[in-house]
Amino acid sequence: MSRSKPKGGLYVKRESVNDKTKELMLYIATKLEHKDHAGSTLFNKILYFVDSTNYAKNGKSISNFKYIKQQFGPTPKPAQFMPAKEELLESGATTEQERDYFGKVVKKLIPTREANLELFKKQEIALIDQIISEVCSYSATQISDLTHTHLNWIIAKNGEELPLHTFLLTSQSPSEKSVAWAHRIINEIENVL
Repeated sequence: MSRSKPKGGLYVKRESVNDKTKELMLYIATKLEHKDHAGSTLFNKILYFVDSTNYAKNGKSISNFKYIKQQFGPTPKPAQFMPAKEELLESGATTEQERDYFGKVVKKLIPTREANLELFKKQEIALIDQIISEVCSYSATQISDLTHTHLNWIIAKNGEELPLHTFLLTSQSPSEKSVAWAHRIINEIENVL
């Protein structure tokens, strides 16, 4: 980890991310380039839902971002996201533009090259495309409001990390089938011990 001094003058610990994470950012930027309403809010929510959904399905995220609670919903940890974004900009893989969308400024990463998809499994690309399609059917306000209904966001403090397993939290009672399954697993473990 290194430290950098951003525009505000405060020192921030910089945390690096892997190449796959940066290529994920580039791939999402490519898919959002011509969606006028899709700025940084939708971009961040796509990253969050991609990683959370992949974690729920496969037990791991696609990127190596950590997510935190912020005012408008979950976002990648700024100490990871901002350096990754800077690297994409400095390498020339992307540029950044501000566009007017019905009187609001939308900040967009604009790709200048294709993402390296060799780093991804076919199932991962399919999931990413599905999440992009679903999230882009919402406005920034709508998707933020939706994330505010998730139990992990409700119980976390602002700035607190949202571990991906907390995406699975629910206020619903487990079904009888789920309870029976849990009892069976507990009995199997007890018999092994």
